[in-house]
Amino acid sequence: PCTVVPEKDRTLEIAGALLTELGAETPSLKRLGVAANQIGVNARMFVMKRNGLPPICLVSPSIIKSKGTAVGFETCLSLPGVSIRVKRPYQIKVKALNQYHVPVSYRFRGQETKIVCHEIDHLDGILITDRRKQDEQAKVQNIHPG
Repeated sequence: PCTVVPEKDRTLEIAGALLTELGAETPSLKRLGVAANQIGVNARMFVMKRNGLPPICLVSPSIIKSKGTAVGFETCLSLPGVSIRVKRPYQIKVKALNQYHVPVSYRFRGQETKIVCHEIDHLDGILITDRRKQDEQAKVQNIHPG
């Protein structure tokens, strides 16, 4: 798990690297969010794309409220070719710092909630395979069959 909250200058540097990685689209991979530990940096922060808005950076994020339930398949850059059914909240409220260390809070719904929860899981050392419900183990699908 990532426990380090970097100093402001280091946060801006890491945010730049994360945004570069987020923008590195390839035909087979659609990046919606990237956590610092996915690029080898021990920092409790991530960047994510938003529906029709510029990407955002969340430093030391925490979910302070959740509502509803949504179940759907998720993929992960750390597990190429794997799609797993995961249960998440439908709506969340998150508090964090932005890349300038200014306190922010956001409400997310639907797909954006899934992205935030997925990236916070990365910061906590959790992969989608860990979220798989016991009775859903048979639903692991290979997206790119051999």
